[in-house]
Amino acid sequence: MSNLSDESQTSWMNLKPVSGAAVVRQANGQIEVLSARRHRPAALAGMWEFPGGKVEPGESYEQALHRELAEELHLSIDIIHQLPGDLPDGSYDLGNGFKMQVFICTATSEISLEGNDTHDDFRWLTLDTLRSVEWLPGDQAAVADLAQWMQTAKSALDRG
Repeated sequence: MSNLSDESQTSWMNLKPVSGAAVVRQANGQIEVLSARRHRPAALAGMWEFPGGKVEPGESYEQALHRELAEELHLSIDIIHQLPGDLPDGSYDLGNGFKMQVFICTATSEISLEGNDTHDDFRWLTLDTLRSVEWLPGDQAAVADLAQWMQTAKSALDRG
């Protein structure tokens, strides 16, 4: 049961849903996550985010994620885990009228920026370099939760 007041409950439920992907891979004994740099709109240009996008009416967060990644990065994924979020539905409040559920995924195809009108670059970041890029302000809580997940996964790898 949520500790949110009725007003807060209504407030978070009215946020527009978006879905984000923390696409991970294992490389050189480390866990890496995909980050994408926005080149538009101008206010967000140069900042990094989890690729994904808006959930359309009738879509689940997972369906939206598959559609958006196919459109933006020509990428197919397998979803393996959802980050916990700070709202009762497992979403993160992005602070701009949107809420985002973030899913840890693995890629099942190659990434391509061809025809992408939102992103102009992507990087694979390790736990040590995760904070070396300027993440969108709304993604900060998810980045912190992802860092914790990556640390746990890295510890498991180190133990063999």
